[in-house]
Amino acid sequence: MKRSKPAVAVVLSALSLGGIFASALYPAWCSQTYAAHDVRVFQGFSLFGFYSRVSGARQITTPFLASNTYISYSDLCSADFEAPNWMFGSQHDYQSKLCGITWTLTQVLLIMTLALNIIALTFNLRTLHTPELTIAENVAGLTTIANGFLQVCVVMLWGLQLQPSLLDIGIVAQNVAVCTVAGMDGWTCWGFGPSFFVAGASILFTLVTFSFVSSGRRRKMRQRRKAALAALLEQPTSHHRQPTRTLSIVSEHL
Repeated sequence: MKRSKPAVAVVLSALSLGGIFASALYPAWCSQTYAAHDVRVFQGFSLFGFYSRVSGARQITTPFLASNTYISYSDLCSADFEAPNWMFGSQHDYQSKLCGITWTLTQVLLIMTLALNIIALTFNLRTLHTPELTIAENVAGLTTIANGFLQVCVVMLWGLQLQPSLLDIGIVAQNVAVCTVAGMDGWTCWGFGPSFFVAGASILFTLVTFSFVSSGRRRKMRQRRKAALAALLEQPTSHHRQPTRTLSIVSEHL
């Protein structure tokens, strides 16, 4: 039971790291899907690129144009980028929405959360193998709460700034309008994708991790106080006997 809280903190920290890593890799912060007959289409935007996958066909043209494509924003924002045909001459529209400073800031924050989560997991593992209170508890707590704060910043930036800008892209806005009006079976309109919700779950894991780290730290502090108090109570035995001995010596002289 003494190591149960540090062990839970390690597991939750690992889950948080896995969630952040998965959301960074899987391009589905904002996504749409379409399924008809034997054709399956998935399209998604992430913090680092746009991804389109068509299963059962090389490409589709209705109800929207889609093909197997991946474009990183670093390539999209470069001066020599060659736009694929599905952009329909809207390259500038994509670049104006996907090449701003807010995107760069959010990408940096996500990378920082990964680094902080790795540090937090490392020190949480350290606390699991050290029964006494050490600096590892402080580092684990600080990096965990800082990681949680940065994760919240990333999710808020995406929800309040980045995704609305994506939905303003001409082709995306057109798809949303047609999808909403048509109400076709098998067509899920552009909206928050799985990666966004995984990132949100990672925030919850991080906050609960911090709770367990703090609880484990308080337990070790109580154990240290009890040990110090026990050591202090063992010392006064010799001091209580000293006055009696002094009085006996004085009485002999009298």
